[in-house]
Amino acid sequence: MSPGRRIRPGYPAAMQSVKRRGRAVADRVVEQRVAQRVAAASAGRRGRGLVLLWHRVRPEGPGEDEVVRSVATADLAEQLDVLRELGDVVALAELEHLGRRRRPAFALTFDDDDPGHVRETLPLLRARDLPATFFLSGRWRTAAGPYWWEHLESCARSSGVATVAAALGLAPTTDVRALAGALTGTPGSLRLTSRATGGSDTMTRDQAGALVAAGMEIGFHTFAHPSLPSLPDAALRAALTAGRDELAAELATPLRRFAYPHGHADARVAAATRDAGYLSAWTTAKRVARADDEPMRRGRWDLGHLPIDRFRTTVLRGLARPWD
Repeated sequence: MSPGRRIRPGYPAAMQSVKRRGRAVADRVVEQRVAQRVAAASAGRRGRGLVLLWHRVRPEGPGEDEVVRSVATADLAEQLDVLRELGDVVALAELEHLGRRRRPAFALTFDDDDPGHVRETLPLLRARDLPATFFLSGRWRTAAGPYWWEHLESCARSSGVATVAAALGLAPTTDVRALAGALTGTPGSLRLTSRATGGSDTMTRDQAGALVAAGMEIGFHTFAHPSLPSLPDAALRAALTAGRDELAAELATPLRRFAYPHGHADARVAAATRDAGYLSAWTTAKRVARADDEPMRRGRWDLGHLPIDRFRTTVLRGLARPWD
């Protein structure tokens, strides 16, 4: 302490109080982490796991007027590290036959023909030696351009959401996600699909090949991304298979697993998916993964938008929830 500096009355006691509070906070953090590891281990012994889902990954994170919200690259990296801390990241095929284990199992899935899967996600996976499944459409094969909601995003950014809603004859709104929700499964989304010729960066064949070369599994996600329950039987059967064999041949890898567009599936769709020859099919229902799940209606958790503390606690609560 410098000469002549006055010591406030009670200063040492106040500092001791601050230190005690700091130690108490640190102790609680340690206790929470220990409790979390115990809870995760308990889930593993009961043969539980979770399948996680992401769509877009961007360096800067979410952008303006996004229907499908982007996740920042740094946030995804943190999320992957949390999953590795809490359990074991395994291939989707291993999780489908989950038994009792020392730690819970997590599988990673990524949907759509988004180039961020290769530019941002793949380096994170390779640095951590993690497997993942990418559910692709292969739209580059026919230069089909972006998905319908990506075209909607582009129109919303250039003209405004309210203007686009009026042009489509829909109720006034300034929320692009609400607008997309109103269009999903309607002829309006099909009209947007036919107009979607630009406005979005899409995956290329070489980028998809890089996923295969890195040992990642490729699944199918339909070519046009319709809401399958809205389709009549013949169109449903076509959507489940159109472009699948061609994509498998181009990438020289079998497409054994399927992800439902928008996560939508009912009993009729699940039966048709089974008849199409898939080993498993994945919704966006938040269900705990277990070995005796119905193969055509397995669940996935879309949590990428959550702050990291909420991501961690939601994963743990998911593992602990009762059977669905």
